[in-house]
Amino acid sequence: MKKIASLFFALYFCANIFAASNPSAVKTESSARKKIQTETEMPEWVKNPYSVYQERFYLTGVGNGTDDNSAEEDAKSDLIKVLNQQILSTESIKTYADSSADISTYTATIDTSSEIKSISGLKIAEKYFSPDSKVYALAVLKRQDVADYYAKRISKNDAAIKEYLSFSKSNAGTLQSCIYAQKALELGKENEYFAYLIDAVNAPFPQDGQLSYGSFVQLSKEITEIKKNVSIKIEVDGDEKNIVKNSFAACFSKLGIFSNDDETSPYVLKAKVTTEKTDSPDTKHVYYNYFLTADLTELKSTRVLDSYSTYGRAGHINEQGAKNKSFLSIAKDVENKYYSKLSEYFNATK
Repeated sequence: MKKIASLFFALYFCANIFAASNPSAVKTESSARKKIQTETEMPEWVKNPYSVYQERFYLTGVGNGTDDNSAEEDAKSDLIKVLNQQILSTESIKTYADSSADISTYTATIDTSSEIKSISGLKIAEKYFSPDSKVYALAVLKRQDVADYYAKRISKNDAAIKEYLSFSKSNAGTLQSCIYAQKALELGKENEYFAYLIDAVNAPFPQDGQLSYGSFVQLSKEITEIKKNVSIKIEVDGDEKNIVKNSFAACFSKLGIFSNDDETSPYVLKAKVTTEKTDSPDTKHVYYNYFLTADLTELKSTRVLDSYSTYGRAGHINEQGAKNKSFLSIAKDVENKYYSKLSEYFNATK
């Protein structure tokens, strides 16, 4: 027993001597404990992300949640908010927004976050699990990645614009030439916005790409000239106060096609409206059934390009009111359903 005690004492004595002669071993153990304690404290990036990722090179967003996924999504959403703020604070964006109502559409697209989240450089760089079971995440995105991404989008759109304009010019005087010219114009608007967005993110290495169409102003002028060569005559039998005719005209206008009453127009839309009084389910209202048929025809070939029909019922407290409501219902149907059908027809035509 005395031998065992002596042996234990000797080992203890040697351990103390080793510690005294190797202070670094004790320091390393102490440092390890200290590091673990530090990790339980909130890191600097939670309140100041640019302390870790330089603002000159990165866009950042901090989010939190009850689990990894919710924290990551919150961080990405916060990053997108940061980007939107930079876009809106850019004077050129404001100027363009004032001159074109279409810019709000593209801003809304950014707000949905699908555009930015598709950029491969967007990542979750840091995470912190707090003592109160909350998860924090830091999303980062290189400004250069945003600029490069939208520069590629501009280049892709430019190639499509070039193709659409070539098709329009080789098919001058046709409805298809107007449709593809309009497609080119929409892509031109998109490119204009993307260019402003690139300016807004202020990337370290700015993009300086040349566009095949020169500028958006030049593109607009060229497309206006293409559309001047095409017109369509609209005839609506049974119309009232041109309500239905104006609705058809609005549909073609959205597609960049002008309508008039010129007999020399190469295309004609002939429509017929029929209304008839019908039985009422009660004594307080009057009801009318309504019917609409329409054919879009190319006069030169007499070929019917597209046909459309619709019907329904409208009621009111008096006869004239029911009839008026019938025409308004037809007009609404034309502006929505007919426009969608017309768009599908031209989008499938080349």
